[in-house]
Amino acid sequence: MLAYYQALLSGIPRPRFTWDFLSNGDIRVKSKDKPTAVKPWRSPTSRSLPVAA
Repeated sequence: MLAYYQALLSGIPRPRFTWDFLSNGDIRVKSKDKPTAVKPWRSPTSRSLPVAA
C-alpha cells in the first residue's frame, strides 16, 4: 500500500488493469501494461471471503 501511495505522490504511472467476475466464480484480470510479476493473494485460513451482491 505504501508503494502505491508513494507512486501516486511522485507522479509515477500506476498499473492499468480491469477485472471481471465470471459466472463460475473466477475473477479474470486484464492488464493494459505488461506486468513484471503476478502474485495472487490467498487467505491463510480456509474461510471463504464474503462476496458482494
